[in-house]
Amino acid sequence: MHHPSPKSYLEQTMNTDVTLYMRKKKKYLGKLIGMDEHCNVLLDNAYEECDDNVRVEIGRALINGGSIAAIEFFDENER
Repeated sequence: MHHPSPKSYLEQTMNTDVTLYMRKKKKYLGKLIGMDEHCNVLLDNAYEECDDNVRVEIGRALINGGSIAAIEFFDENER
């Protein structure tokens, strides 16, 4: 059974709302609008959320792919 690479899967999910769970108990929420060959991720309309569930609007953000522990995808009706 063939599984798509992380990069090809992310390319198929462009313009999807995502939550990026980071290795340091932080998460970013936003629309996935870009990525590179290292799986660094570009988010638009992004928010940073820390342990206390406080969201800080950061706008457009480039997130280091090596720091991402997991990615959760949402369609427009789930947000």
